Amino acid sequence: PLAGYGFYELVGTAWQQSQGLPPASLFGVPALVIQPVRQSPLLVDIGGTRELFQVLPGATDYGSSCGQPRPVLMPRALPRLGAVDFALEVAIEPTAIAAIALSASQGSTPAGSCTVLLGPLADVFLLLTDARGRGRWSLPVPFAAPLLGVTAFAQAGTIRGDGSLMTTQGLQVVVGG
Repeated sequence: PLAGYGFYELVGTAWQQSQGLPPASLFGVPALVIQPVRQSPLLVDIGGTRELFQVLPGATDYGSSCGQPRPVLMPRALPRLGAVDFALEVAIEPTAIAAIALSASQGSTPAGSCTVLLGPLADVFLLLTDARGRGRWSLPVPFAAPLLGVTAFAQAGTIRGDGSLMTTQGLQVVVGG
């Protein structure tokens, strides 16, 4: 997962770039990791402090929704490590049973006149929307370093009273620090 990054070791009082894979000593001495896009350093010191908070949390729409009025899937709060208030909220059909699904990948599978924008499903949450058509899935993000940078894809949908399918746009979520 760290391919494409620049690795630097602290040698004495100067930073030296390591060639190829991370040095074996990465887990014993301070190391500086440079990301290719933002060039923002991450200091890793396994001796005590581990600062890995350069990954920005985010939620980005992709694809398009299907149905009228236009259903929408929205994040509530940013998906940060330790965010107890992170949730996915759907605005869809009033007083309906809706589903919010998560996947590790995007997809494109026709479903009637709509498109399922997710790959194989990792989890599905069923909920009942309120009189305004809103429903929420609370997804607290634990403060666990392995989650940093994890990307998930979400989409919501429901079947209307007339039997037609409504789906939201896709939502790509990145856990940040």
